[in-house]
Amino acid sequence: MKDRSILTFNVFFIAYLAAVLCAALFMKTALWGLSMWGFLSPTAGIILAGFLLVFLGGRPADAISATPGDGGRAKRFRPTALLAGSALIFWILRVRHDLWGGDYLLTGTDAAAGGAAPVAAVLHALAFRFFNAVLIWDDARTSAALGIVSGIVFIAVSLSLVNRLIGRDDRPTALRTVSLAVLLSGGYMAVFFCYGGHVPVAVAAASLFMLMALLFLEGRTTLTAAAIVLVPAVFTHFSNLYLVPAFVYLVIRTLRSGRGRSDAVRASLVFAALWVIGELALPAIPGFAGPVGFIARLFGAAGPGISALEPQNAGGTLKDGINCLLLFGPPSAAAVMLLVSRLAARRERRAMGTVLSVLAAGALIPVIVCAGLLDGGLRWDLFASAGPALALYTVWAVRDRAAEGKRRLRIMLLIAVLGIFHTLPWILLNTSSGTAEKRLLLLPLGPGRAEMILGNRAFELNDHGAASGWLSKAVRKDSLNDEAYFMLGEILMERDEYIDAIFSYKSARDLEPENTTYRLSFAEACIKKQWFDEAIEELERLAHEHPRNVLYWNRLGFAFNHGGYYAEAIVAYETALRLAPDNIQNLRNVTSAVLNRAARLQSEGKTGEAVRLYRKATAIFPRSWRAYNGLATIEMDAGNFEKARNILETALGINPHIAELHFTMGRALEKLGMDEEALRHLRRAIALYPELPGVQEYVKRIRDRLNATDGE
Repeated sequence: MKDRSILTFNVFFIAYLAAVLCAALFMKTALWGLSMWGFLSPTAGIILAGFLLVFLGGRPADAISATPGDGGRAKRFRPTALLAGSALIFWILRVRHDLWGGDYLLTGTDAAAGGAAPVAAVLHALAFRFFNAVLIWDDARTSAALGIVSGIVFIAVSLSLVNRLIGRDDRPTALRTVSLAVLLSGGYMAVFFCYGGHVPVAVAAASLFMLMALLFLEGRTTLTAAAIVLVPAVFTHFSNLYLVPAFVYLVIRTLRSGRGRSDAVRASLVFAALWVIGELALPAIPGFAGPVGFIARLFGAAGPGISALEPQNAGGTLKDGINCLLLFGPPSAAAVMLLVSRLAARRERRAMGTVLSVLAAGALIPVIVCAGLLDGGLRWDLFASAGPALALYTVWAVRDRAAEGKRRLRIMLLIAVLGIFHTLPWILLNTSSGTAEKRLLLLPLGPGRAEMILGNRAFELNDHGAASGWLSKAVRKDSLNDEAYFMLGEILMERDEYIDAIFSYKSARDLEPENTTYRLSFAEACIKKQWFDEAIEELERLAHEHPRNVLYWNRLGFAFNHGGYYAEAIVAYETALRLAPDNIQNLRNVTSAVLNRAARLQSEGKTGEAVRLYRKATAIFPRSWRAYNGLATIEMDAGNFEKARNILETALGINPHIAELHFTMGRALEKLGMDEEALRHLRRAIALYPELPGVQEYVKRIRDRLNATDGE
């Protein structure tokens, strides 16, 4: 590489520029890691590429290396300016990241976050609890803050990594600054400032382990400390499993060397113990799992990653993997070139080189093997934590194999400016909603996928008109899109268009018959339309398939109760009450069904059974005025007005502000000949409920009778 390094990287530089411009001009639906400029402005990309060609001459690198100020203000200014500029750029990107589907995709993957990213999910939950309680932040703002904090940690770790690789005495200001630019110019950097939640934490954690590994090789920390950092890093996100081979190499190397064997044994035991504890403890939390458990669950049913390895899918899998690597940026592409070219063919003899080679090779494995999960590269964030390992290897390889300082600086500068050229259209593109939509629609994502993402985003913004339009297009392009049917059902429910909502939910349910959310939503739409029989049919299946689900039993009871099936409603509500006896609403629900059943029996003349149910209602829920009122009316119908009066006095002692009780008391007192007391209760009933049917007639009759008596 000493003689051919500049020529090699010049060719790499020109080839990458040419590939980007060809994709921008002629292949917008090609691997979209290369076609960014095509969606923004191919002309601008050509002009900028022309300016970048001046870096091939080496003069910019010479000028940077010749700039005075290896100490003092200049030494501090360039890294500071670089970090500030990166933060500003990616903050702008964060503002509009949702336009290209990242927000929607992460929302979809968060359902399995407890399995894919258990530690990150816990950190996210704790951060939300803190910021929501102290600053009243919502989840989206908390997620963004967690991403930015993770980015700050990554930048600090990157500075330390560069110091480890470049050294403090080798043109520190120029080469270290440009090397840091190489680390920060990768596309994976976007996760810190344009994504929230779990992925940024995973990238920062992976980088922290890399730093611990290099510090161990320098003798500045123990292998046990590296093991303590590694396990949380892997449990932060399953994609960080690629770090384990590097740790295994360090353990084997230490055992063979004869020095520090006790540390290697201790590190192995700590690593194994922490891992086992995590694998055993996490499943105790609903929805959580350790990395091994998650991967077994992921691929257990011939999941997308496994099916991607089948021969007929190999081409698409490889394309997705390459797309993901291209989104990581030129530093990652350069790392692949260095790993497979003659420049990297000779065996690395130094420990640092071997560790970084193992890390870089390991980073390629999940990207390629699990490329079936990448969704055409759109979900590249799932493996973003592999990006820093590849960029770090590139920095080390250039530093190690280019013997002359200016040559190193020139190569680093070529990679850094190429990374900026790669990332710049990404940033600018996402500042324009119209352009971003156009780009999303042209991506090779599969029928209706782009429309689905845009529809979901419009729904989140409460633009139901736009959401309905996009989702309808998604359904027309892919009639098997159950999510689109479901979202259309949600919009139709918001519009109170219940019949259309029922058929949308039914389409989603028929496509995914095991999806309980679709099934419950279908039943709820039927209830809204008062199609209780259809709702009961679905809810009965749900309740019997999930017999300990309180919600299903409650909704089944509701459908029975409002459909007039009161005996069945009592059974469903009592089941929910047994499952959650401390929930007072369950008591109210059972009481409601019992009262409805009693009222029907009373109307049918079955007073004995009605009395039993009314008394059951008072035992279940003593404040139930309807039960007392029903008992009183049964006694009045039997001519037992004094008994009715006693029951009503008890009821009014508990519920003195119920108009119906005062009305019934007035009627009972009238029968007992106590007109003045009756009139007082009737007037109280009117004061509480002026529209109460029938009360005015009783008042008029009693008043007329009292007036007639006075006239005599």
